[in-house]
Amino acid sequence: MRINGFWVSDDFKPLNIDSVADVAMNFHTIFIKKAVDSAGGQGVICFKQESGKSALIEQLNKLDSNTVIQAGLTQHPEMSRLNPSSVNTVRVLSFLQKSGDVKILSTVVRMGRNGSYVDNASSGGVTVGVDASGRLKSVGYDIKGNKYYEHPDTKTRFNDVCIPDYTNIIKEIKVLQWQLCQFRLLSWDIAIDSDGQPVLIEVNMHSGQLDFHQLNNGPVFGEDTPLILEEVFGK
Repeated sequence: MRINGFWVSDDFKPLNIDSVADVAMNFHTIFIKKAVDSAGGQGVICFKQESGKSALIEQLNKLDSNTVIQAGLTQHPEMSRLNPSSVNTVRVLSFLQKSGDVKILSTVVRMGRNGSYVDNASSGGVTVGVDASGRLKSVGYDIKGNKYYEHPDTKTRFNDVCIPDYTNIIKEIKVLQWQLCQFRLLSWDIAIDSDGQPVLIEVNMHSGQLDFHQLNNGPVFGEDTPLILEEVFGK
């Protein structure tokens, strides 16, 4: 990570840029991403090992903001069926109710297109809703609201795909929500690795993209809508 101009390891030990490059070169693919004021997969840099250490150092010297460097992830074959060039993530919208229960309001899968390595709808990707069993719904949408019944490039039908171990993902989110209980509405981005294990990519605390939750699974708040509107606007 690059924080306030300093390079540190994943356990926050200081590094110089040469050491950063040495660590990164152990991986076939790495991704370099701004850690603040970034959204929609914009500005993510994909770097391949074969480009060489000197090219990586040159790239790192151009950075002028807080940055995260991460090794590429090999996703589960079931998720790769949707689009193999991107890590296709599960976006789960959870809500901490006043009763203390954590309610799952909506789940969608986001997938990339046309060889893109990002899955964001704002970068041309497609989203599709997920039912309570973890199976994808039959209809997906792009950011313009166009409908798709299969992935436009791989031709995989959405409702032929089921998220591996979806029940466990939901169980873990309900536990993790309490570590961030100052935020009641959270959107979790989860990848599934090659062994079928969930990998937390990030938690969206400010903007969880209600638009595609609403499009795929609306009304997002369902029968709780009057109570939530009263809580927010009735003060």
